Amino acid sequence: LQVLLLAGNDLHGQIPQELCQLQNINILDLSHNHLSGQIPTCWSNMSFGVRNTKDDPFWDVAAFDFIIEDRAVYSTPDEVKVVVKNQYLSYTGRIRGLMSALDLSSNNLS
Repeated sequence: LQVLLLAGNDLHGQIPQELCQLQNINILDLSHNHLSGQIPTCWSNMSFGVRNTKDDPFWDVAAFDFIIEDRAVYSTPDEVKVVVKNQYLSYTGRIRGLMSALDLSSNNLS
């Protein structure tokens, strides 16, 4: 599972520790619910799609080459629409695999 969108689902209580098992998650949206308590400490072990490029200084180039190659193989472009701070943004191309997001806004977290 790479994308989990649960915004505005009237969820109550604490964020379940079981979400820490989503090791491949890139985008997690729990905004606009009634979640309370603390953010699980196990989330510090989750990457949310962020790669450690410290040991691989050419990762950006490799990722770019992969996208070009991927786009050539799959000619159907993806589109991702994102709302950030009341701005509607649209991204096209095979970008979803490079995006990561975590939205916990509009909850009662401490």
